[in-house]
Amino acid sequence: MSVTDYNARLYEKMKAEQDKYRGWLLHQEPSEILNHTYEYIVGHNDGNVYPNGLISRAETATVFFRLLKDEVLDGNLLTSNTYSDVPDDYWANTAISTMTGLGIVQGRSTMTFDPKAPITRAQFAAICARFDTGKSSGEQTFSDIKGHWAEKYIERAAELGCEGTHFANTNGLPDPDHYTTAWDIYLIAREAMKHDLFMTICGSKSYDVPATNKSDVRELHSTNALISNWRMLGYLYDYADGLKTGFTDEAGYCLAASALKDGRRFISVVLGSDTKVIGGETKIMSFVDSATLLDWGYNSFTMQTVFTKDDLIQELPVSLSKQASAVLVHPAEDVEVLLPNDVTPDMLERKVTVYGGTALAPIEAEQELGEMTLSYDGYDYATFKLLAADSVSVNRFLQGKYYISWFFSKTLVKILTVVVLLLVLLIVIWAKKLRPQSRYGSRRNKNKGFRNYRGRRR
Repeated sequence: MSVTDYNARLYEKMKAEQDKYRGWLLHQEPSEILNHTYEYIVGHNDGNVYPNGLISRAETATVFFRLLKDEVLDGNLLTSNTYSDVPDDYWANTAISTMTGLGIVQGRSTMTFDPKAPITRAQFAAICARFDTGKSSGEQTFSDIKGHWAEKYIERAAELGCEGTHFANTNGLPDPDHYTTAWDIYLIAREAMKHDLFMTICGSKSYDVPATNKSDVRELHSTNALISNWRMLGYLYDYADGLKTGFTDEAGYCLAASALKDGRRFISVVLGSDTKVIGGETKIMSFVDSATLLDWGYNSFTMQTVFTKDDLIQELPVSLSKQASAVLVHPAEDVEVLLPNDVTPDMLERKVTVYGGTALAPIEAEQELGEMTLSYDGYDYATFKLLAADSVSVNRFLQGKYYISWFFSKTLVKILTVVVLLLVLLIVIWAKKLRPQSRYGSRRNKNKGFRNYRGRRR
């Protein structure tokens, strides 16, 4: 059977089981990669996964490489590099060359990559952060990262709003000063889930590391029992699509989980769980509690349509027009909000923000004039754009008067006006002082003597 025939049959099988194999890549040479695959991490030849083992820098580069979309690979695929320890025939050469060319993975130097070395938490955080377009403000948050090469990436996480987290180290080992909260884990997860690659990795049940000249195909399986029953049975959750498990003796069983059902996505975070005997079976409660939380969310909240895009929902006052003193507005799109079951749309508080503070004529139909925020009990549920339903013409006299008033209301203009007036006053005073005087005094003084003269006495 040819490689092409094999690919075709494999692809048809995947299409028939799409809910089982979601958007994974075929294991072929990089130039033949399609946007479908089975797995992204595999185990060792002895059939074990070794979940507490380390993943190498070459393996990490390969995982991220194989999950790149075709449009990213087009024009960016590289098969050579400057690393002396990654020759052209090295099994991960193409992955390392391409990922370093994209700037996502970096070498130890321009000459060495150190492919067999394990990747650190800081290095992995940096790779993930390079998929994020957000910028760090540079403000220092953590005490142990000043001057560290991953400082800006760690700071980026803090800027997401993680106020209850402190890193005492970058390896995750227990430390009294190394802690986080369920809320902070949620914030990090919510931001990470904006990236398709992250969701593809977290939602994958398994991955095959291709065979090399030193090993056969190695298969790795997910530790998240909500999406995979390969390791343990009895926890599968139909709508789960991620995210991440964790365990240490001190932290207990931890799980950040996500699920998508009927267009509604929920994230649950369970920390510090233990095991418990239920119905004669020992259960890991991080999985049980996560499923309970997700069920509660789906049973307690529903998507409700508050407005359609054709609803005329409010009038906004209009200035600079004699045609109309107000204009009706409608939402830019249908407004659907996830609300508690005991909250109805009419209970939502509406807050309107008009751009510039006032709607000024002329106004064109469908022009964006402002925003409306819907809230309840202090929580903002939705913010959407407001568009004008009709056009409103401008009165040129009112417009001119407005712009003149607006111009002279500027602080700089006021200052310049005062300066100009002072200069004019000084010039007038200066000109008056320098004006030449008549040699014989003023005409008034000259005539004064003649007016008083009464003739000579006899």
